[in-house]
Amino acid sequence: MRFSVDRSGRVLDVALAGSAGASVLDAAAEAMLRGATLPPFPADMPQDTVTVTVRVRYTLTD
Repeated sequence: MRFSVDRSGRVLDVALAGSAGASVLDAAAEAMLRGATLPPFPADMPQDTVTVTVRVRYTLTD
């Protein structure tokens, strides 16, 4: 997943960087971040926004 965050921690946009191989998992990963709020940036961090790429790993159980 690739997403951008503003200083307040608001997720601005979300994009799939690679598929999990199942559309339902891809949609769940996007939904997890879309509209999310993360912790705000530290005061000494000068950027107004950051873009982050993370790998989402799934464990499917019965």
